[in-house]
Amino acid sequence: MGHEQQRAPGAALLPEVLEAVLGRGRSARMTVTGASMRPMLRSGDRVTITPCTAADAHIGDLLLYRRPDGGLALHRLVRRGDGWLQTGGDACWRLDRRVPPSALLGRAVGHERAGRERRLPSAPLRRTAALLVLLRGVATARVARACGRFAGAHASPTGSLRTVLRRRLGRVEPARDLAVEATARRVD
Repeated sequence: MGHEQQRAPGAALLPEVLEAVLGRGRSARMTVTGASMRPMLRSGDRVTITPCTAADAHIGDLLLYRRPDGGLALHRLVRRGDGWLQTGGDACWRLDRRVPPSALLGRAVGHERAGRERRLPSAPLRRTAALLVLLRGVATARVARACGRFAGAHASPTGSLRTVLRRRLGRVEPARDLAVEATARRVD
């Protein structure tokens, strides 16, 4: 991943503590780190999480789940299948790996920024946001497949397409770069 994340003292205990609290049917509050859910959630926002099962989760909900590496992620549910959930960050170019229902810990029901409580968007707006995240993830995957390489989670598909064009065509003229960027912006 190219850069190391700094963790607060005791951050390694957070997943276990949250899992224990939510497993007892209680709500928990956690502080958001990272930029994957911008602009809705920013690093430093505090989020209230309630226990939730896969059957209770709705498209557009912000779900807290345990990643395969043991860390936690709070991302939007964009689709579901038989035995899996698909999530994605609002600011990410690709979708997350499928999440097994057993990894689901809870659902965000509110958040606080700078000491002020904020409401989560209504269900129709959450579903619309989920659709946008899903479409961006699918479009990015198709561009990546067409280019023969995978764009990183926060990398622009325009950048990877430009790199492939340079490799295949040699030097790409600036006018062609601008056309590629304009095309990618229309897709986004």
